[in-house]
Amino acid sequence: MLEFLIRLKENNEIYHPGSKFLFPNEKQPLGCMSLSGAYKIHDKVCKALGIEISKNFVKGTHAFRRVHETTFLEENVSSQIATTIYGHTEDVIKQNYLLAVNAKLAAPTVSTIQSRIINECTRVHKNNQKKKNPESV
Repeated sequence: MLEFLIRLKENNEIYHPGSKFLFPNEKQPLGCMSLSGAYKIHDKVCKALGIEISKNFVKGTHAFRRVHETTFLEENVSSQIATTIYGHTEDVIKQNYLLAVNAKLAAPTVSTIQSRIINECTRVHKNNQKKKNPESV
C-alpha cells in the first residue's frame, strides 16, 4: 500500500503540480475526482478482481471512506480537523463516525461486518484461483 501511495504522489507531482488532492481531476469543478468517477473505477476494479457487486453486501467506495474516517477520529483527532479533511459537518461526524463513544455497543457489529467482508473476499479469491488453476483443486 505504501508503494502505491508513493507512486501516486510522484505521479501527481508530475501531472498535477500544485494540486492539493490525492485524486486530482482538473476537468471537474472542484479540481478532484467526482463521486461518479470514483464509483466507475470501483466497479472496474471489482470486475477485474471477480468481485460481484451486490446490494446485499457492502462494497461501495463510501464504506471505505467511512472506515477510514472512523479510524481517524478514534485516534482522538479533533472533529474540526476531520470536518476539513472529510467535508462533513461536526454534527454528521458525531452522529455517524464517532464509534469510540459507543465502542462497546458498536464492536460486535463492526466485527460481524469485517468478518463478512473477509469471508466474501476469501471466497471470491478461492473461486478465482479454481478458475485459473482447475488442476490444482
